[in-house]
Amino acid sequence: MPCLKMLSGGDTVTPSLVEVSPAQAAEVISQRKPLGLFYLLDGERCIGIDNTTGNAWTEEFTDLQQCKDWLQNPFIEIEWRGKNG
Repeated sequence: MPCLKMLSGGDTVTPSLVEVSPAQAAEVISQRKPLGLFYLLDGERCIGIDNTTGNAWTEEFTDLQQCKDWLQNPFIEIEWRGKNG
């Protein structure tokens, strides 16, 4: 899997959206490397990780396309729903 090589590559910037495993997502979030755009499919939710600046911004979605849209344009407005929907 190409992401594994990139995850060990320091400050390498990923060229596009990369699907990661839970362990890889945890590494990106905790180490802030590599730089890039990542998403994790976790059951019925999708976690987007925007680490293009090294800040590992994360957002949770129920729809993969909405997650990918946010990763490609983090300034779009999303509807936030709390635990009560």
